Amino acid sequence: MQLSEAILKGAKLRPQTTTKCFKRSDDKQTVSSCVLGAAYEATFGFDNEHIKLLTGDVIEALQKEYPILSVSLAQELFVLNDNKGQPRESIAAFVKEIEMKFLKNKK
Repeated sequence: MQLSEAILKGAKLRPQTTTKCFKRSDDKQTVSSCVLGAAYEATFGFDNEHIKLLTGDVIEALQKEYPILSVSLAQELFVLNDNKGQPRESIAAFVKEIEMKFLKNKK
């Protein structure tokens, strides 16, 4: 699975949030995820302990699975998710373009 595919898969699992990878709603009934939280959940699954994961831990785990996820790309994904409010599906399309360029240049 590519990072873009993990983002798309995870985006279908729960609502989008900002500022944290996983966030519980005020009424404690719903957990939402950011773009990297979505990728993490699609890749590794989710249980209630994951809500406590620090952003750095999520990035580190994802980098082991998806070497394309550099620190600068992770920062850019946070900007798109948190500051620009882009849906995770459009962020996944952005990542897919990067993956395609990476694979093209690798040949």
